[in-house]
Amino acid sequence: MALYDGPDRLVLSYEGLIDADGDGSGVEGAMKLAIFLKGGVGGNLVPVISDPRDVECVWRRMFVDSGGGGDGGGDGRRRRLDGYIIPHPFSVETYSTSDRPYTIDQLGKMADVLLRVSKDLDSSSRDLSGTLARYRAEINDVMKRQTEESAVGIARSDASSRLGEEEEEEETRVEGGKENDGMGGSFHVFHVHPPGRESPIVTNWLMGLFDQGEDCATLITSPGIVVYQNEARVPITTTIVTRTNEMNLVGLYKIFKPGFDEVFFVLSRSGIIEADRQIDERVCEYDNVLCIYEEQQFRNKDELRGMVHSLTESFRLRFYPKFIASLKRPIRLDEEGAVWRLLQMNNAVKDMQDKPFEIVHPKFCIRGGLDMEAQVEGRKNNVQREVGAKYDTVIDQMARPKRLFYCGSTGSGANINFSVLGIYLVNAFLPEIVGTPPTNQENDPNAAIRLTPNSLIEATPNDFLVHHMHQHCEVDVLLFPGKQLHINHPTHGFSSYGNYNPAAENVFVIGAHNDGKNSIQLPYAMMKWWVLVKGMGSQREADVPTMEKLFLPSARPRNTGKEFLLYVNSHYVAYREMAANMLSRLGPIHALGSCQGNLDVVPVVVDATRPPRCQPYAVSERPMSIIVGDDVNGKSNYFNKVMLQDFRFTLLMEDASIPGYISDRIIDGFMAGTIPIYYGTTQIFDIFNAKAFIYFDINKPSDAIDRIHFLEGNPAAYKQMLDEPILADGDRTIEKYFSFDDTIGKGMLKKRVRKMLGFPN
Repeated sequence: MALYDGPDRLVLSYEGLIDADGDGSGVEGAMKLAIFLKGGVGGNLVPVISDPRDVECVWRRMFVDSGGGGDGGGDGRRRRLDGYIIPHPFSVETYSTSDRPYTIDQLGKMADVLLRVSKDLDSSSRDLSGTLARYRAEINDVMKRQTEESAVGIARSDASSRLGEEEEEEETRVEGGKENDGMGGSFHVFHVHPPGRESPIVTNWLMGLFDQGEDCATLITSPGIVVYQNEARVPITTTIVTRTNEMNLVGLYKIFKPGFDEVFFVLSRSGIIEADRQIDERVCEYDNVLCIYEEQQFRNKDELRGMVHSLTESFRLRFYPKFIASLKRPIRLDEEGAVWRLLQMNNAVKDMQDKPFEIVHPKFCIRGGLDMEAQVEGRKNNVQREVGAKYDTVIDQMARPKRLFYCGSTGSGANINFSVLGIYLVNAFLPEIVGTPPTNQENDPNAAIRLTPNSLIEATPNDFLVHHMHQHCEVDVLLFPGKQLHINHPTHGFSSYGNYNPAAENVFVIGAHNDGKNSIQLPYAMMKWWVLVKGMGSQREADVPTMEKLFLPSARPRNTGKEFLLYVNSHYVAYREMAANMLSRLGPIHALGSCQGNLDVVPVVVDATRPPRCQPYAVSERPMSIIVGDDVNGKSNYFNKVMLQDFRFTLLMEDASIPGYISDRIIDGFMAGTIPIYYGTTQIFDIFNAKAFIYFDINKPSDAIDRIHFLEGNPAAYKQMLDEPILADGDRTIEKYFSFDDTIGKGMLKKRVRKMLGFPN
């Protein structure tokens, strides 16, 4: 920038050059670049352009065609799971710091470079200076929000703290679950297998190479991202090999790569077609992914040694040339350690033969020999012998009536909680299936059956399972023989929203995913509304007054108008705190929870697998415009008396803007008679009347602030907003989103669900 000016300077944005917005800027930018290089100081770098279409052809080859090798997604570029695949947060409509896999140190260096470049620019580059300043402000904001206590921060700081240590040996093995120190020495290995198809041989072979004396570790990705070792949660940095059934390798890489110099994946196919169908074979092309078949067998020690050597050579050939060989301290692959561990594992297999399937050996991750599928099959055979009938006849007898199984709970001990949301939905959509929410009455013949190892034995292909997101299941749901409806699962794990890839052909989902063969997009808000309607109707029938509050403008609830605004949150989201802070300048806001619009302190990380908690104001520093009770966690007697209906507005912002992701927050606001102040996906306008609530656009907050300020000073305009219909398009909206029952909106939603599941209408 200092050397060239005027016609010798051309500024292009990367986003514009690749046409990130799809407005044709890419070809135009490429043409500008070609002409500039041809006629400017770099004219000798580009041959004469005989036809402008040549430039367009080159651009399309680079950024559009699937066979290209450029940044536009061509398979030729697919060499490793690297950072370029990770979307910028704005491209997926989320501002979560976890979507930026950078450490505080890296962010600081970025900000310093931008500042240095800005200072070097002259006055003629004012626009570019402004752009760089905005980038730097954005980075500084992320640095402010991202804390060293996050799981990624700890992993990186641990690795970085060892970079200056002196060498002790020329060749070093990783021991005790600690990362290899020295330049470029930290790495992690994930053993990935399809759900329900654990591969203990591969897991223990890998552990024998690096970590032969340790207990095996498992990464759980739903509902949180947690590593368990011998039933205890441990940091990812305490183990070298971790197994997981999460098939989204890009997602794993995105989360864990910042904590290590390299992350490797060993993906073992099971040989079972239905299970292996979940594997995206394209990942096998990545340089840091090794795909093998789980067909490893050995009858004696010689065969075991041969198997270990073959697997280890595959590992060496895949990873050594480009990764491990370049480390300052090469890592030794201990084949003898792998043989020894597999021999020990083999002995443990014998010890586990008489153990139940749900029991897992802590060191070798081997399940009990009383396999669940074998138990189910054995039960069928016993029934067949008892009645002297053919297998099909037995199944037919067992299938009457169709029974509802439900999966899961949250909490533990006295706090255990079973969700009834999924049961309510199945009762509405599929009334022919027998299974109502559990009651205190013992042996209720109509109650849904909780899925356990024992109840799974009795399940038949004609039974039905409902599985609610965040609910725990004691057994692998893929073992359930009948159809399954999963409620609001973003995925089986944590892959991105969008098209749904079922874990098996008998698995279906309703929630945030796009419509598809096995999925129907239905925001969670509608499902929670149905539970409210059914609960008010004592579970047996829909409560008409509750429905009318949403459907009829004349029945829309009204608040008392006593207070200005209520803000209820404890999980930190930067733009939510910013909005609360701005709104507190219009009037006093009541904060129920630790979030109080405090922009001056970093959030508190209580659990690395969950969003950080807001840091409330110190009592002496809290502005008069922020009203809280004696207990900032919202448990005070004062807040127990505060009713939602007392507020003219409620601040109800989602923690991300993702199509299909609409929580029950806005429903709560409408049903309490307040005017919701909402942020989230713009799909909200297809459901709710834009004139009935305030949309707080975080990219242009002044619009919402000005609107709220106007309404506060104009009671007539505020009343007019309260008189607006809640729904965007009356009967059409009801049919599309709320017709859970035949009496509501002609049961259109119910018919869609039944058709997807293969039930007659």
